[in-house]
Amino acid sequence: MAYITSDSASRHIPKFGGELWFVSKGSGADTNDGKVPDRAFETIGAAITACAAGDAITIMAGTYTEDVVLNKASVELWCEIGAILDSAGTCLTVSGGYNKILGELLITPAANQIGVSIITNTSNIFEDIIVMGAASTCGFDIDTALNSLIRCRVTGIKATGKAYDIGASGNVLFDCSTAGTTTSYGFYANGTALTKGKLVNCTSVGHQTSGYYLDEISQFTILNCSSGAGDGKWRDVDSVNVWSNFVYPETKRKEITFTTTGAQTYNLFRVYGTVLINAISAHVTTTICDNLTLPKLETWDGTAAIEITDDDGGALTDLPVDSYIVKDRKVAEGLEVFDASAASVGDKWDAKEAAFSVTAKAGVATYIRFSCTSTTTPPTGALHWHVEWEPKTDNGFVEEA
Repeated sequence: MAYITSDSASRHIPKFGGELWFVSKGSGADTNDGKVPDRAFETIGAAITACAAGDAITIMAGTYTEDVVLNKASVELWCEIGAILDSAGTCLTVSGGYNKILGELLITPAANQIGVSIITNTSNIFEDIIVMGAASTCGFDIDTALNSLIRCRVTGIKATGKAYDIGASGNVLFDCSTAGTTTSYGFYANGTALTKGKLVNCTSVGHQTSGYYLDEISQFTILNCSSGAGDGKWRDVDSVNVWSNFVYPETKRKEITFTTTGAQTYNLFRVYGTVLINAISAHVTTTICDNLTLPKLETWDGTAAIEITDDDGGALTDLPVDSYIVKDRKVAEGLEVFDASAASVGDKWDAKEAAFSVTAKAGVATYIRFSCTSTTTPPTGALHWHVEWEPKTDNGFVEEA
């Protein structure tokens, strides 16, 4: 029988090479030595002061109201689920380089403040960090090179703010996401001679100025990323970066409700630059109990209207829910109406003839709009419009009006 000595067995047990330190907001004290959970520090700052390169700090669940400055190199922060960093200033500043911060860490910066600021030194790793701001300036402000962000998330950024502000070369973001609600930026990279960054499997929604904005940078790769509902136009100002499998919402939607008597117009979609409209149609979501005459689509720049369809397609009279209206002919011909009060069959239309391009008037808000005339007081009914589009110029974009 072979016997395994404790010495030989211990060689196969993984070990952490540095010192381990512990922080507990609920039960710790900065007068403790911080070397075991029962004698944990109370603040993260105390643990950073005590640690050295190669050490790791375990941050136990709790809310830490301090401005944390990680100014040492090669330190790891291990955050338990339920660890929250809440601060009146910049919540976490990382300046030492070669550090690793592992979540789930929830960071809640105040208004006009920054969640994470990465400065001075390079090559830090952030994994599963959540920044949930309150009209904050920035989620991650990245001013050094060669950092990696993995599965990080940002919300709560104010107007003109940035979820991820990338200001140095060689940064890589994997599976990162952000959701905005105002005129903010999602992924923003701007800096002279900034090169060789990468965004992989990243998602942005709701950043009304731009979900992705690249300026004065080159050799960035945007791979398998998406810009979603509510995002403004993605921009590559210098057109010197790689966008591979980039997904944007090529279908936009707009619902209009009829409440006005007489001639009326409804702005459906705003157009920027030049776009190709591959299809535009609507279905009835609330029964149209009216005789809506002269229905047509047109462009409108605030001064002049140009016909997309003619008004000779017939009136929209008492159309039930699920009735369908489509532009399926050449420009200036009428809309096709399929009344759901009875089954109907239509020929497949020629997509090339149904498609059309729109070029917005330079510097002027340009819309695709629906116009008609109501003869009943008061009219009722609603149409849900869909447009399928693609950009034909760098600034080509369509958004809901």
